[in-house]
Amino acid sequence: MALEFIKEELNQHKLLGLKSYKSFLLNEIDVLKSKLQPHDTGHIHTAIGVLEERCKEIDKQIYGVD
Repeated sequence: MALEFIKEELNQHKLLGLKSYKSFLLNEIDVLKSKLQPHDTGHIHTAIGVLEERCKEIDKQIYGVD
């Protein structure tokens, strides 16, 4: 019984960490979007795309959805 409680606590801690990390990534995406210009910012578009995909991966880990 105690082992199950510990496993659940660890799982909750992991989920909280993932949610915090996703929040950080979403804030970073907002910062990058504020730096976009009409030209010469393809690297920023790429970075935004990579971070958005990472957020989707985190959602799969947290919620088990696609």
